Amino acid sequence: MNTAIPIPSLEKVTNAYDHGEYDAAIQQATNAIKYIEQFELLWVFERRALALSMQSQFQAAEEDAKAMIEYAPTLSQGYLCFGQLLSMQGKQKRASNVYQEGLEKVASNDLAYGQLLQAKKMVDEKTNQHFDLVSALPIEIMDEIVLLSKEEERANLFDVSRIWSQRLENCQNAWKYIYNNHWHSRIMAVARVLPKIEKHIHHLTIKTTMEKAWVRYLEDLENGYFRKLKSLEVIGK
Repeated sequence: MNTAIPIPSLEKVTNAYDHGEYDAAIQQATNAIKYIEQFELLWVFERRALALSMQSQFQAAEEDAKAMIEYAPTLSQGYLCFGQLLSMQGKQKRASNVYQEGLEKVASNDLAYGQLLQAKKMVDEKTNQHFDLVSALPIEIMDEIVLLSKEEERANLFDVSRIWSQRLENCQNAWKYIYNNHWHSRIMAVARVLPKIEKHIHHLTIKTTMEKAWVRYLEDLENGYFRKLKSLEVIGK
């Protein structure tokens, strides 16, 4: 962030004083003092926000950036800082919105107006060129990653995106052994995605007294699911 005092302001103070226009000199000096106070406070906020972000304390950093905007809503520094923090976290859409708000509230002749334009252009390009790492992973690596998650967490991954859902559906090893215990969240999370994963299940253990869960599994058996099932263990308590 550029914290230098705009040269025209200092020149106006000097010119007014040199020409004996003391009322004007006083007014221009008062304005310059106001700018000095604003820029110094904004600089301190920005330094702290960026330092916090370096320690992954993004929530606290964002609060400082918001304070900058609230303190000086017509200056660019707060929007640039807030947008940078969001972009660092991969939140390009939110960063773009912040930059757009800055473009609407900051005067077009502001020295940093061009920085707002450039920053918005960059995050918009990142948004349009979004790269989904999952779609590029070999299915064997995807299997290993999914196996590190709990069963209900694996099931919930289907909701991340269409690409994730398609790749998860083809992870054979991730669904070979299914152990549904009595916890409602695990039972129902896995049951919800059974139509997608049943073809991979070799060993199934069901431990529950939940009538809803039993009915769901019976319906799936009647519908011809679990075609590769080799063992089934049922525990009622």
